[in-house]
Amino acid sequence: MRIIKGHTYEHRKGGLYVVIDDGLLESDGTEVVIYRAVSDQQVWVRPIVEFADGRFKEVTDDPWPRATLPDYDALNQRYVREDGAVTLSGRPPEKPDEPGAPAPIEPETGMHKDYWVLSKEELAKGFVRPVRTSYKHSGCGHITTMARTIAETYARNPKFYGMTFCVNCKEHLPVEEFYWTVDGKLVGS
Repeated sequence: MRIIKGHTYEHRKGGLYVVIDDGLLESDGTEVVIYRAVSDQQVWVRPIVEFADGRFKEVTDDPWPRATLPDYDALNQRYVREDGAVTLSGRPPEKPDEPGAPAPIEPETGMHKDYWVLSKEELAKGFVRPVRTSYKHSGCGHITTMARTIAETYARNPKFYGMTFCVNCKEHLPVEEFYWTVDGKLVGS
């Protein structure tokens, strides 16, 4: 199977992904593919042998221009809150005048359909904490990994979120129940 930077591939379970680059896993030199979900812009890394084993197929009628992703920042310029927050998806909030997440919870996953994050302009002001992407729930002990933009929002403004999601419990819980896996510090501190 050809794996081409900038081309779009569909996972056998659904979802479109654009290949960003290839690389090597630091720990053992495994060749990997680095790719981004079209839906939420989450970046993923997978060994090339897994990517090419039939899990993905190239989309021949590519709905996205080659090597280009939608400009979510441009889309979001219409929906910037006073605190510099924009929607992760680039879509307008479903209920813009209501507090909380910009979209309701998906019953199957327990996650909101969309989240507030800080705009690129706000993130460009610098981080006050390291960018950490995984945290452990003190209740169930499970580790959850979040989208990079959400992690950067925490790094810029640790108090931005009052609750965060546990993938095992399938619910949003107070940030005080979670610890960063990399350093053991309390999420939101």
